[in-house]
Amino acid sequence: MSLPCDVEVCDRESRHGSRSGYCHAHEQRKRRGKPMDTPILDRRLVGWPDCHVEGCDRRSESKTGARAKFCPVHTNQIRRGEEPHTARVHGRYKVCQVPGCDQPFRSSKLCNRHDTRRKMYSLDVDTFIEMVLRPCAICGSYEKPSIDHDHSCCPGEKSCGKCVRGTLCGSCNLGLGAFKDDPARIVRAAEYLCS
Repeated sequence: MSLPCDVEVCDRESRHGSRSGYCHAHEQRKRRGKPMDTPILDRRLVGWPDCHVEGCDRRSESKTGARAKFCPVHTNQIRRGEEPHTARVHGRYKVCQVPGCDQPFRSSKLCNRHDTRRKMYSLDVDTFIEMVLRPCAICGSYEKPSIDHDHSCCPGEKSCGKCVRGTLCGSCNLGLGAFKDDPARIVRAAEYLCS
């Protein structure tokens, strides 16, 4: 049978098998020499507060205590000795700059997915955005743009950036991959189709 915590303002049960008669939280307080007369908040019932910096829409780092004032980004700014400010947090871009993508951006103006693709091809942000907006170089389609590179320079998925050839739709990119980027095979395939 559990007994209530010996601290009057506490409505928790004393710790099972505890000789002190305190709940776990008050045992910790006593061990650390902290005041015992203040109630202990149940973090699950306390709402997560907003960051105190004007214009920041993030939640604070903690539900209670000193870290309940600022979000992790502004807490780090304060630790570095900076005045907390929102320009560093949001900048001019709040969503990915690739048209049609509404995901939150990273520091590079692109969402995680687009930034990962950009890094695979070693492209700068503006070049990447311009390439994914181009039509397919073979069929002119705008569906599922893929960046094509010369696999003889960089075998595999990643590219050095110097061997990027252009933008292809998913189908044309798969087709070129099936022909192993061999122009002679593609010519023979075209001759076969025309015969």
